[in-house]
Amino acid sequence: MKEEGKEYVVTGFKVPGDGWHVVEFQEGIGFLPGKGGEGIYQNERGFRTYKLPAIVKDDTDPDDGADISQLVGVEKGGTWLANILACVGLWEAVKNRFPGPNVSVFDTQVMDGIKTKLPGQTCMMKTELDKDNRARVKVMCSLSKYKGILREEKEKEATKKKGGKKVIEEQREEASSKGVDEW
Repeated sequence: MKEEGKEYVVTGFKVPGDGWHVVEFQEGIGFLPGKGGEGIYQNERGFRTYKLPAIVKDDTDPDDGADISQLVGVEKGGTWLANILACVGLWEAVKNRFPGPNVSVFDTQVMDGIKTKLPGQTCMMKTELDKDNRARVKVMCSLSKYKGILREEKEKEATKKKGGKKVIEEQREEASSKGVDEW
């Protein structure tokens, strides 16, 4: 059989909680469907919206498997899509493959490439739940950038607890003398 049955299955829509998550983009990038699944959604000016399926992908995260799909409007979402591509490490390749000032990330050839290259790529997203209990992305970054952010957060916390920059400098000197990176 092509399919594999499981004895324990959790279904439904899971919303990630507040905090940092490893996010993996999935296959199925396409236009957001219209109401009731009919046709393709368009805003009042006739612009469409792409849905980029994504989930929290981290076995150690209690929100593992939660949906954090991104909606990118063609009208004003080009920068957001470029940011997503930069955070997963594809932006330079896209710019090199499609050079020129008049090329948009929404051009057919570019989107065809994004649909094949983006699935499976990961980045970090920090979410906060809004008043309607929807996860909103507040910060998005590459995995390598996240390591720096995490280091800065640890340093700030240590400064608060132990009284200042001197402690941070001592910790940095100790780590560098041992040749140890936090990761």
